[in-house]
Amino acid sequence: MTETLIKRHWYDGWFYSIFIDSDRSNLRNKILRFLEKNKTVLDIGCGTGGFALKIAPCSKYVLGVDISESMIRTANRRKKKSGCENIDFMNGNALELSTLLDRHFDYAVLSFFIHEVNPQYRLEILRQAKRCADVLLIYDYHVPLPRNLSAAFVKAVEYFAGREHFRNFVDFNQNGGIQPLLDSVGLTVKESKVNRPRIFQIVKAVRFQTKQ
Repeated sequence: MTETLIKRHWYDGWFYSIFIDSDRSNLRNKILRFLEKNKTVLDIGCGTGGFALKIAPCSKYVLGVDISESMIRTANRRKKKSGCENIDFMNGNALELSTLLDRHFDYAVLSFFIHEVNPQYRLEILRQAKRCADVLLIYDYHVPLPRNLSAAFVKAVEYFAGREHFRNFVDFNQNGGIQPLLDSVGLTVKESKVNRPRIFQIVKAVRFQTKQ
């Protein structure tokens, strides 16, 4: 596969770890309620490994994958400091997961990832995740966003992340967010939760079940 994703941002590495990944920790706590204990988890777009390291103690095995070499270097430094032994990080393209990985996972997690991806790659990433795991947990923006200060802050953060990043965020919202993407790749929502300001949404998705 010749397609590539964005390999680096100005905020990759230590800046992301300190100022972005840590701030998300309270939000990502909510995903833990959707994860069964002692399961294998694939964290797609793992960034600097904050979430992967958080779920490792209650998981059988965790693999974090990110296309940014800088992010993975920082994730491995964090792993070393944590002492976790049931977690690994891999520098790899989410468009090639089924060829990169040599095992199947119980869960694949995509946390704040799909909205920042170029629209032409979103469906293939979900197809790859579907091939590699039984259940997908997607944590991203709820669409449509409300008209309030929280939503205005979100839009400002996405704008300052960069021109292409913001363009992808706008496209994600204009095209209906998560649900249309799941429909297109044969995934159905088993469970979903939207936070009170209606900014973020957690979706637990599985393959379409056919009637016998």
